[in-house]
Amino acid sequence: KNDFDLDRPHLDVDEVEEPRLSAQIMASKLASSLERGWFFRRAGHGTAQQIMDAGARGCLVVLSGKITGARHRVEKFQQGHIKFCGETALEFMDSGFSTAVKKLGTIGCTVKIMRPGVRLPHEIIITERADSGLPPLSEVAIFESSDEDISEDSESEESPAPEADDVVDSVVEKLSDIESQEEE
Repeated sequence: KNDFDLDRPHLDVDEVEEPRLSAQIMASKLASSLERGWFFRRAGHGTAQQIMDAGARGCLVVLSGKITGARHRVEKFQQGHIKFCGETALEFMDSGFSTAVKKLGTIGCTVKIMRPGVRLPHEIIITERADSGLPPLSEVAIFESSDEDISEDSESEESPAPEADDVVDSVVEKLSDIESQEEE
């Protein structure tokens, strides 16, 4: 109230519809279960499975700290589809962090969730021309080349490559022939 210079601040609080799809809530639950003495693998796999059962596209659970023993280490539990970097990671991934304070030391619990129903950039949908309002394509004639043009002698001898201008001119001539046939 005093920090933001507000006379009567009002807070609007709503219930989370699906708490298993909230990365921060799941990170807090994971830290709580570790503090209560759950084995780290059971807690990590259980959290990842709960998230996937809720309908998430993918999840990553990271535990870092003195999990067991005297040395610090990092354990990762990954299921489904995960994006690690780039705009897709910033746009489609939710991240949550919490800490579990245990007798051996502090364990950091990071949970990243890819929301359900996300359409990634490499996933494309091909629609029919009629559905998108475009006219249908006209028939295209396919010419078969004769076998006489290709001989075994031509494979052994190196023939010079045709000039780019000659190739373009021949393609333009063929296209104009096809267009004139369509007009008749």
